[in-house]
Amino acid sequence: MHDYQTVTQRLGFVYCPKCSSGNLISRNNKSISCKDCDYVFYQNNASAVAVIIKYQDKIVLVKRAREPKRGMLDLPGGFVDPFESLEQAAIREIKEELGLEICELTYLASSPNTYHYRGVTYLTTDAFFTCQADNINNITPADDVSGYSLVTPSEIDLDAVAFDSVRDILGKFKDQL
Repeated sequence: MHDYQTVTQRLGFVYCPKCSSGNLISRNNKSISCKDCDYVFYQNNASAVAVIIKYQDKIVLVKRAREPKRGMLDLPGGFVDPFESLEQAAIREIKEELGLEICELTYLASSPNTYHYRGVTYLTTDAFFTCQADNINNITPADDVSGYSLVTPSEIDLDAVAFDSVRDILGKFKDQL
């Protein structure tokens, strides 16, 4: 499901970030421009990562601790920081959210997503990885995670999953996990 609001609606811009004019126009659903100072702002997709952690015949799902989608199921992961690779972001996010050290990631697929946060709509491209965990006894939910569960892919209730991209990937690949 895609949100096709204009870029000015998605970002909530009322005034030009450069000259403060209210004379903004949306251009091709990806950018805004100011008619007064010719400033152009492009909304490029943000990068995010998620990791399917496999343990025996199950995978780790986390429970979101914060908005958006607080209390819903998700895969561990998050936004890619500036100057960080997708792999570095995935390793960092797993450490921050679960306290796990992972090193061998396998790229699985990507999917677009819409992330609504505090009145701003972020368009993301989410990269999904898999990894094998030898031991999950030391998982410690932290950061954006309030808990976790181990589930077989066939047990996943896709309606309880927080984001479209995660539902998409889990739905497409659950027979292969």
